Amino acid sequence: TQPLSVSYQALSEQAKKYEPGQRYSEFVCSLPKERVWLESLSQDITASSKTG
Repeated sequence: TQPLSVSYQALSEQAKKYEPGQRYSEFVCSLPKERVWLESLSQDITASSKTG
């Protein structure tokens, strides 16, 4: 096995490449875009802007 410091160094190098939220962003973009959901959201926004 490798000494702990070498393993830590490798992990540290990989972590530097990580951009927080990157995987979540990819997940959200890959979600199916359902027209029904978008229409419902649009109606909710319109209704709240008329009452508020």
